[in-house]
Amino acid sequence: SAATGGCLFPGDCPAQSRGCRRCPGTGDATGRHLPGRARLVRRLRAFAAGRRGITPTAPSAWMAGQARRAGLFRLPVRVIPNGVDVALFAPGDRAALRRELGLPLDTPIVLVACGALGDARKGSATAAAVLGRLPGPAPLVLAVGRDDAASQALFAGLRCRFEGYVHDRARLAALYAAADVHLAATTGDNLPLTALETMACATPTVAFATGGTPEAVRHDTDGWLARPGDVDTLLQGLMLALTETAHREAWGGSARERAATH
Repeated sequence: SAATGGCLFPGDCPAQSRGCRRCPGTGDATGRHLPGRARLVRRLRAFAAGRRGITPTAPSAWMAGQARRAGLFRLPVRVIPNGVDVALFAPGDRAALRRELGLPLDTPIVLVACGALGDARKGSATAAAVLGRLPGPAPLVLAVGRDDAASQALFAGLRCRFEGYVHDRARLAALYAAADVHLAATTGDNLPLTALETMACATPTVAFATGGTPEAVRHDTDGWLARPGDVDTLLQGLMLALTETAHREAWGGSARERAATH
């Protein structure tokens, strides 16, 4: 948002190139348009960004590019990636972890994890649709994140266990390490910690190549990437992870090594 008139997730909004004039997302409590507010906020941020002594940083090259295009900063944008505690988020004995967590030992587990399952940008509806198209025995969907009746309804008809928002990081790491594969259908993300943390747990990610995700996950090396919106290719990667054990384990080993070294 430092490069906009207040919007956290501007996407491809054309108002950015106009200095956030006539911002489509700006309104008061009654929905009336406040035409000058976003532009004013952006001008104030441009003034602050132009001050000496400020070094702009971003966790991904993708976000750094977004900031550069805004043209607000005096100094170049530096990329400092998000970090992961690879001692806490680490591989474990999957069978032992599943027994400890009360998860089935003989069923593939697909992890769907985000802060809020109902956040449309995180793609829970797409993930559920892809899971519903899997042939053969259905996996268990391990859903981690804030949920409500509406978000739970997205996974209706699937075998699903809802964990809610997990504050205990040790338990979160155990859940990540107990899963076979992490499915991320997000439509736009920076350098998502869910992908980094699951990689550190040797659990490969199958995702859309959006935002900074391709900077973490290398296609068919640490996991699988599909073009944004290409649901068929996303499904292909998920099927490969669930049916080809050796392939999935190779992804997981490579993912762990990348998380530990990068």
